[in-house]
Amino acid sequence: MTMMNSVKGFPTKPSKGKSRDKERDKFQEEALHLEKRKIKLMEERLMKKAQADEEDDYMFLVSLFVHKKNRTTFKD
Repeated sequence: MTMMNSVKGFPTKPSKGKSRDKERDKFQEEALHLEKRKIKLMEERLMKKAQADEEDDYMFLVSLFVHKKNRTTFKD
């Protein structure tokens, strides 16, 4: 963004403070983006772990049914 100098009528460069603010804002946006990505990855890992735990529980339950079925056939 350029500003007009009232004396000469030529555009002047923005002050360094504004460019520092832009750099800081860019840095903060990048940091926020990284944090959001990190949270998303952590949530995905938790979902996968929960699904794996549920699958393990299900497989254990099925194995009990098979074991129970085998025991009842031997008694007959």
